[in-house]
Amino acid sequence: MANPTPEQREEAAKCLRENIVRIYDWVSGYDIAAMIGVENYTGNKDSTDELLERLAGLIDPTCRIIYKNTSWFAHDGIHVYEWECKCSECGADLTDYCEDALGECEEKPFNYCPNCGSRVTEVCE
Repeated sequence: MANPTPEQREEAAKCLRENIVRIYDWVSGYDIAAMIGVENYTGNKDSTDELLERLAGLIDPTCRIIYKNTSWFAHDGIHVYEWECKCSECGADLTDYCEDALGECEEKPFNYCPNCGSRVTEVCE
């Protein structure tokens, strides 16, 4: 059996995320927790939601690019425009990768984090 394509992984994770409540009917959260090595699973709804979100994250890991404006004023009053960009999942400094693409941080500079490989879903401040 061939490995799933990125599109198939994204669709499977989307299905899990959208159908969390219906999944309770056909599989035990304890079974899932054991399969993916999650400790401290309690079986309540919040715990199961978290477990299924983790499972979806294993199938289709996602992240956000966190943009932080670090602009400052020099002693002569000149405004120095600077910013930092980091991956929300691995914390990698992506500033060098984002430098040309992020004027006002409106568009994704790339689809996948160059450090951890997670799919970038949004850019946010």
